[in-house]
Amino acid sequence: MSQLIFNNSTLTKRANAFKEVLGCTAHIEKAYYSLVCEHGYQGLGAVVDLGCFLGSTTRALVHGLSYNSHWLTYPEPVVHAFDIFRWEPWMTSLPFVTNHPVLQNFKQGDSFLNYFITLNSDIRDSIVIHEENLCTPDWHGSIEILLVDAIKAEKLMQGICNTFYPALIPNVSIILHQDFNWQEVYCQISCYLLRDYFEYICSLPHNGTVSFRYIKPLPEDFDIGALFSAMPHNDYMQAFYWARQYLPETGADGLFAPIRFLCERGLFSEARKEFTQLQKEYDIET
Repeated sequence: MSQLIFNNSTLTKRANAFKEVLGCTAHIEKAYYSLVCEHGYQGLGAVVDLGCFLGSTTRALVHGLSYNSHWLTYPEPVVHAFDIFRWEPWMTSLPFVTNHPVLQNFKQGDSFLNYFITLNSDIRDSIVIHEENLCTPDWHGSIEILLVDAIKAEKLMQGICNTFYPALIPNVSIILHQDFNWQEVYCQISCYLLRDYFEYICSLPHNGTVSFRYIKPLPEDFDIGALFSAMPHNDYMQAFYWARQYLPETGADGLFAPIRFLCERGLFSEARKEFTQLQKEYDIET
């Protein structure tokens, strides 16, 4: 079984394949996803991309599978791309959107599904597109590689974990968490709650991607929402401190996750205390 850890030279060489690909994810991260599919896929289940946006991560998964002989033996299209495909205000501020002949014209609520299809027409036969709200997704079948870039809220955590995680294959499946940092605090919370079911593989320095292998089955009555509701208040901070060990060289990204979480929960006084503590510990200027 491949360790799925690649040196910087290998990642940089593979990243060259994605320099012209439109999207938010760093080229080095797309390179890692591609290499994981090339060396880690065994033909035992689907490859699922949650929060595919314009398809740069989807392309990376397909790219890696094209070097993997197991891809040819799977009985149906392997790669499944999930997104709600609706334009949100934050997308307009992305650097590559400004002055783009198509993207600059999208307004809040507009569907960009057709443009996703156009951008990825060359791999259209290799993917299954799911236009779904990931708070209430639908899925059937085993998953071998799961790329997650969508656990941005509590309801998304519940929909994603409860629907897709039970489909993972013990001692086989790989989960790739993109933005495993302050931006997706519920990703860190869910990983902490399920830390006994996953084994750490690696992190990408200076980026948010962290990978894990699924090592034992979840219980039949698994419900991440119930686990989160039963989580002692003090464990919130423990979850973020636990996550920091997997965020090397990411600076403030890992440090500010608990502050963002506390603010989202309306616990502003506690967030202020946490920030004050960080200022003292890391000599942070305001």
